[in-house]
Amino acid sequence: MRNKKKILRSAITATAAIAIVGLLSACTADGTSTSPSGDSENPWVGDKSEVYQLVDFAPSYAFFVDVYAGFQAAADQLGVSVEHGGGQQLDVGVQVTAFEQMAAKKPAGIAVSPFDAQAFTGPIDAVIDGGVPVVTFDSDAPESKRSSYIGTDSYAGGVAAADALAQFYPDGANIGIVTLLGSTNFETRFRGMQDKIDSDYPNLNVIATANGGPDANSSAAATQSMLQANPEIDVIVAGTTSSLVGALQAVKEANLSIKVNTFDAVEPTIDSIRSGVTDFAISQAPWSMGYWSLINLYALKHDLVNPFPNGSDFGISPLPEFTNTGIQTITKDNLDAFE
Repeated sequence: MRNKKKILRSAITATAAIAIVGLLSACTADGTSTSPSGDSENPWVGDKSEVYQLVDFAPSYAFFVDVYAGFQAAADQLGVSVEHGGGQQLDVGVQVTAFEQMAAKKPAGIAVSPFDAQAFTGPIDAVIDGGVPVVTFDSDAPESKRSSYIGTDSYAGGVAAADALAQFYPDGANIGIVTLLGSTNFETRFRGMQDKIDSDYPNLNVIATANGGPDANSSAAATQSMLQANPEIDVIVAGTTSSLVGALQAVKEANLSIKVNTFDAVEPTIDSIRSGVTDFAISQAPWSMGYWSLINLYALKHDLVNPFPNGSDFGISPLPEFTNTGIQTITKDNLDAFE
């Protein structure tokens, strides 16, 4: 992969370094490390024997590859080891089983992106009850015992997409959606988009939604069928990178000039914006999700964050309920910042 998002990553890493330097402020002038309690060992220097896991529902998917890059970067700074895994099928049962199999290795901590919030609540609770810290990222399971959610506000991401549609199509548009149905995260995102359209943009109309399935080929077939059934579609919004790639393929094969807009600042998205077949994408900072997931897990494992001395007795997490990694609307005007 080329050096995409170099500027953002540098900014994120600098911010993270400042935060960690603050935590490590007990380092002495002669270079020896001391913990806040005065011990000779620095609590923010880990050990390679500590293994933290990143578990998601599509490990080879470009978005999660970026998440893992951030997870690995934090591991390199802390001196710990990491693993990346998850189910290879977009089936809730397969996803839960993959999570449970990873957790059975008894890692130092797990960051998981639940494909379905309800289905993952019980398994997450069981892992935590077994003594393994868990945080969620990108997709949340808010009713579980997870200690924190690191990611974007999916609903707000959908609202941002509606705002961008209104900006690029001020005279109105008929919108077709191609996405992966069944994911809590994606459904929340498009609910936000629809609600914003309903409240503020009466000349925007979502007229069809197609299930793009797990890959670009299935997304291309779904887009083709959607366009044949709804020839009045002016613009497409793709919920995933594979949906974007497949939709663009279907549009090209149909010899149409319809733009396909999307989410996530990954390489196919950057390329499609630069080539002019995509007007905008809503970025969710996947690298940052991975980075802060591991920082939070490490702090939990080593009991380094303790704002409430007796909080654990009452089920109160020492971490923020929600670490918002933010959203950015990417267009040709600011594209260079994301490469």
